[in-house]
Amino acid sequence: MDFLTDLDIAYRTPVSGGCINNSQKIITRRGDSYFLKEHPKPPKDFFKAEKQGLKAIEKTGLIKVPKVLSQGEKYLLLEWVDTANMSDSGWRVLGESLAQMHQLEVSEFGFEDDGYCGETRQINPNTRNGFEFFRRARLEFQAKMAFDKGLINLKLLNQIESVGKNLERWIPDQAPGLLHGDLWSGNVIADHNGMPVLIDPAAHWGWPEAELAFSQMFGGFNDLFYQSYQKEMKLEPGFNDRTDLYNLYHYLNHLNLFGSSYLRAVKRIVERFGS
Repeated sequence: MDFLTDLDIAYRTPVSGGCINNSQKIITRRGDSYFLKEHPKPPKDFFKAEKQGLKAIEKTGLIKVPKVLSQGEKYLLLEWVDTANMSDSGWRVLGESLAQMHQLEVSEFGFEDDGYCGETRQINPNTRNGFEFFRRARLEFQAKMAFDKGLINLKLLNQIESVGKNLERWIPDQAPGLLHGDLWSGNVIADHNGMPVLIDPAAHWGWPEAELAFSQMFGGFNDLFYQSYQKEMKLEPGFNDRTDLYNLYHYLNHLNLFGSSYLRAVKRIVERFGS
């Protein structure tokens, strides 16, 4: 049985937000509401990966995500979440809960399967060493993609690979934790009670600091979020000095997704951390 095809749909309303999928609010004749994401030609296992990430976060019982009701090759059907502005309590809960999720014990870096960050494939090979994982599965994978697209030259490719080989110089050793993986403000909403709901994950087991660094890349997170996070999970000294290094992955991904406007940031970070 397919939940979507069995719905007695009264009408559909387009929903704004996001640049990858067609999103709609579905209203049934019974008055029930659902959120539908569709893509006419999605990458392989695109919605399966999102479903897997939502389920992994939901399983922790720490942070709310929309319930997955049905998933197919070209769509994902979720529960509808009535939204409001995030309350101060919501920001505190988000910080505390995210820190707790990051501290859940996992045995290695990677994930159950590969996924996507945006529309870019995010490889998640099971790896014991976090430095090797970030170097190979994050920096080198993205850099080689950018080179193959003609977005960076060979010199910059080699410089990025050199930065990857020296990660231990700047980044402290960290145990892997479950990450949302694409934690910018657009992927955090508040329910009708002003409490946090995470959407659109690129879930994997990675460095907790990398998650927190990306939350700063575009801003939009309340100081209460960071204060509450650090009450639950202390950061090693010098975190703010190394956020750019973590975000090099995301700048490369945005370069691959959206083009050369992100090249300057990539070069700036490579020049700063290059040998």
